[in-house]
Amino acid sequence: MLIPAAVDIKPKEILVTWNPLVSDADTGRDPIKYYQLDWDQGIGSWVEITDSTINGISTSYSLIPADDQIFNANTNVKFRVRATNTIGFGSYSPSLTVLTDGPPTKMNTPTATVISPKQVSLKWNPISSQADTGRDPVIYYRLDYLVRPCYSSTEMSCLINTDSEDVWVEVTTEAV
Repeated sequence: MLIPAAVDIKPKEILVTWNPLVSDADTGRDPIKYYQLDWDQGIGSWVEITDSTINGISTSYSLIPADDQIFNANTNVKFRVRATNTIGFGSYSPSLTVLTDGPPTKMNTPTATVISPKQVSLKWNPISSQADTGRDPVIYYRLDYLVRPCYSSTEMSCLINTDSEDVWVEVTTEAV
């Protein structure tokens, strides 16, 4: 029986492979003409992949969304395959469920150490596990900080002043 496997999962590609049917018992003693690969995009409806790049007796296929799109994040996509010979189609394989990539999980709160009145050191735990990164490596971290203008002579009045406009500043750093 054919059992598909996801060999490689990326935001813009899923490589699905399966073992060919070769024994007389599996092929019905008639050579396999081609394999049919179906997928469910996470909506509960099977669709045959009819891409012109599918080779009939190939045992792998790279599914790439159209128009340079990415797969819906954190979606269970399913695949199934069946073979046909001159007599007809065999039964479908058990389905393979693949969880598509998604954005990283929420970061923990960074810790701050005041070094001087104008300098603060920030540290955070990096995201490293595949479950937390959505399987796609983290390439940078973005930190937003608030700059609150202060036109007063006392520090306390700056902290409670709500009349001024707050300005958010973005800082990025490469993931190590």
